[in-house]
Amino acid sequence: MEVEHNGIKIEYNENINNWTFTLRNRERKAESLAKAKEFIDRPVAANSKDDDSFPRTKCYVQNHGWRSERGEGRWMVVDATSLTTRRYSGSIEAYTSRNGKVDGKRYISDLYPVGEKNDPLVKESEELTKQINALEAKRNKVEDKMVELKVKEPTE
Repeated sequence: MEVEHNGIKIEYNENINNWTFTLRNRERKAESLAKAKEFIDRPVAANSKDDDSFPRTKCYVQNHGWRSERGEGRWMVVDATSLTTRRYSGSIEAYTSRNGKVDGKRYISDLYPVGEKNDPLVKESEELTKQINALEAKRNKVEDKMVELKVKEPTE
């Protein structure tokens, strides 16, 4: 048996005693026709993996800690794949991936879309970081030459 609801074909599968249909590019099943229709009519939650309203976006994010110290640069590119909302604070975060692997969640305020506005600014930021690092290395060499305070060891 086959039924169409809101443009989606729903089929009864006798072998598994379920109604099956494809919704948002995923195979679904329901125990009754009414449940299948209800599922099709249900709005998509903003933080759902089925939410197609947020397109995958390449973004710059600051490279902190050991990655930056290893010389990978101050900025790295990640893919923002979907949005979620923190349960208690209500802050919006994006799930991110890097080199095809899940990278975690980041606040959207830490993400800067790759594009004509941000590309030159990131390049300038990288150049300034190189200058800062060179100056810090020069300062460290000067400070290494400084003479420390000498005191006599206390005697007992």
